[in-house]
Amino acid sequence: MHKIWICLLSLFIISKGLAQQKNNTLDSLLGTLKKDLSDIERVDTYTKIIEIYRRKSDSTQLVKYANESIRLSKKIKYPQGIVEAYYNIGNMLSIKGYQSNAIETYQKAFKIAEENNYAAGQAKVYRGLGSVYWRASKYQKALENYTGSLKIEQKTNNLPGIGSSYHGLGLVSYSEGNYKQSLEYSKQALAIYQKTDNQLGISQIYNNLGIIYQRQSDYPKAIDIYRKSLKIAERLDNKYAAAFNYNNIGTIYSAQGNYPLALSAYFKALKIREKLGNKPLTAQSYHNIGTVYSEQDDYARALQYHFKSLDLNKQLGKQTQAIASHNAIGTIYQLQKQYDKALGHYKDALKIAQQVGNKHYLAQTYQLIGEAQVYLKKYNEASNYLLKAIEIGNQLGDKSRVANASIILGRANQGLKKYVKAIKQIKRGLKIAQEIGHTQTIKSGAQYLAQTYGMIGNFESAYKAQVLFTQMKDSLKNKANTKQITQLAANYKFEKEKDSIRFNQEKERVALNAKLAKEKLASKLQRNINWFISFGLLAVIVFAVFIFRSRQKQKLLNNTLSQQSAELTEMNEELQQNQEEITTQRDDIEQKNYLLNQQNDKITQSIKAARTIQEAILPFEQRLSKEIKEHFIIYKPRDIVSGDFYWLGNVGDKRILGVIDCTGHGIPGAFMSMIGFTLLNEIINTQQISDAAQVLEKLRKEIHHALKQDYTGRTNGMDAAFITLEDTPESEIKVTFAGAKRPLWYIEEDSPEVQVIKGSSISVGMIYNDNRVITNQTFLFKPGTILYLGSDGFTDQNDVHRKKFGTNRLKRTLYKNREKSLNEQKQLLQLALEEHMRYTEQRDDILLWGIKL
Repeated sequence: MHKIWICLLSLFIISKGLAQQKNNTLDSLLGTLKKDLSDIERVDTYTKIIEIYRRKSDSTQLVKYANESIRLSKKIKYPQGIVEAYYNIGNMLSIKGYQSNAIETYQKAFKIAEENNYAAGQAKVYRGLGSVYWRASKYQKALENYTGSLKIEQKTNNLPGIGSSYHGLGLVSYSEGNYKQSLEYSKQALAIYQKTDNQLGISQIYNNLGIIYQRQSDYPKAIDIYRKSLKIAERLDNKYAAAFNYNNIGTIYSAQGNYPLALSAYFKALKIREKLGNKPLTAQSYHNIGTVYSEQDDYARALQYHFKSLDLNKQLGKQTQAIASHNAIGTIYQLQKQYDKALGHYKDALKIAQQVGNKHYLAQTYQLIGEAQVYLKKYNEASNYLLKAIEIGNQLGDKSRVANASIILGRANQGLKKYVKAIKQIKRGLKIAQEIGHTQTIKSGAQYLAQTYGMIGNFESAYKAQVLFTQMKDSLKNKANTKQITQLAANYKFEKEKDSIRFNQEKERVALNAKLAKEKLASKLQRNINWFISFGLLAVIVFAVFIFRSRQKQKLLNNTLSQQSAELTEMNEELQQNQEEITTQRDDIEQKNYLLNQQNDKITQSIKAARTIQEAILPFEQRLSKEIKEHFIIYKPRDIVSGDFYWLGNVGDKRILGVIDCTGHGIPGAFMSMIGFTLLNEIINTQQISDAAQVLEKLRKEIHHALKQDYTGRTNGMDAAFITLEDTPESEIKVTFAGAKRPLWYIEEDSPEVQVIKGSSISVGMIYNDNRVITNQTFLFKPGTILYLGSDGFTDQNDVHRKKFGTNRLKRTLYKNREKSLNEQKQLLQLALEEHMRYTEQRDDILLWGIKL
């Protein structure tokens, strides 16, 4: 069974043991700000508001009030307010996946807390740093920070803080594979949460304990405790916690082979996580759904969801989760007998697992590589990997891993013709699987045990093992149907028994009435005998007439029924024929769908390879940092590859920078970008042209020639903005700008707003009837001036109401944050864009480059 990801820390950070606040609490706090408050009271109110926006994942409002709190706290020299504001900003950055920025912000908070002896703030920041290092799989650093938090909280006997520290230590210990220590820490946290009546904390710890019990294959205890956790989460209306519980309940059902219930639980979790905009947990749900589809042999859908998960995890830098995705994808390729592809993913996973020191994934990956080697008939190599998997599985107390690896090791020995040893290993794995009730593993073990017995001629034992295999196979495929049929059978039996009782009661009542009538008749028999005979004769005559007429009607009815029966038989044959045609068409559609999915997978892989090539042509960060003292780049392709790219070159003492927005996006845009890059390389690096306008004019001519526009009439091209930077003896920087439908924005120290220099009304690649040309504009700027170049993707991005982000809003955002470092500006711009894009798709490639002179 694939690892259950316990990204519970997202929930743990967001909640910190507090129940979800209602909107009226936020309204009340916002109303409090309108009152006559002291400065310290106002900062404390800001802090409470910030914490609510943190739990609501509203980064825009959080940053707004955090900045207000920092400004006022600095003014009145109130360090606690500054620490709390930085802590909450760091927390939000961590949740959004900006871990390096989160560490930097937390360290600012810690330094201020330490300088001012603010112990509570130090403890809180320790926990924040612990969470970031945990996310980055730096477990030793995570443990050090959580331990630091625990020591401070224990000195002041702050129970909520002690509980949170134990909670974090439990999560890190689990990730290291130290389940015993994790269980101990989690139980200590639970005791404190129960003492302080922290219901949300109790729910979270229940979930953690359930995960540990599940890892130890104690499924009944695990699912019982998950349900307790879910009940509390739903009562508190905590959607994060509910999603985690649905996810983990799904893993139990999946392990037990109940795939419909597993998918139901997983999709409930996915729906909540997508709505919350939580990418790490959405990746987790993609992974788990892919796993269930794989178990049902729906490999096309399985690969679709696993690659979604892998791509998200790579974007977010989630190493541990990327291991799980690589192993899952490798497993599917292995099932499709594409062993080279499978081993490629397994070895990627093993490399990461060795780097982060995760024992659970080391064991899993060793097992998977061993199994692939068995299929390739490299039995000795397979045995080495499998023995490592069993050794680590025993260390972790992971019975499921030991059972699976033992059975596969038996297959390796079978291949080496060491049949006695093979039977011993398979039996060992089968016994453990039966102890923990792992149906899938029992099925696998029984299958290979039957094969091995057959090879040595022990057909009686082979038959018994085959019977067990068939039972397990049927159990996995038909468990849900069997349960339903059993319930229907029970209902039928009950109704039948109930009808039988009614029949007997009716029979007894009729017999009693007959007896009474008989007695009454006997007493009056003598007196009414003559009347009886007369009526009896009349009844015989009437009855005879009735019988005759009934027979005539019955004969007519039989003829009608025979005719209808023949018609029904004919209709049934037609229906059967139609059903066969529909079944054939369905099978044909399913086959075509499978082939289409396979082809789509190949195309996607090719495009990803193209992305690697495209990324390689962009300037490396080391070179950018060397040439430009301070800068940021926001580069977000809409699809896998991009039609936007940026350029950095040198000719003599001149530095040449540019952003280029090619026609289209995705593959067409990427091809145009490659053409543009190749031509710029020739123009600037080979021909040594350094004049910005000449570069663009030369690019116009070369694009015209490369696309054969005289013959094809195509108008594909690109918009661009280029600048050259030259130092002057007066310590000013000479900036020469030339634009093709793209502007240069800049902010000087005394600028009242963002200044705009428009480019020429010419697009590279467009054909014009007049003789217009691109021209230079030259300026002298002082050091500290900020320049901005970009494509139109940022400003044209729409929200869920189809409203664009807009040029004016972007200019206001840039000007508002002009005094911040460019790194901070980048964070705030990304947060603003992310909030704007919530619940909608990216419209175009996005590129924005900020340069500080």
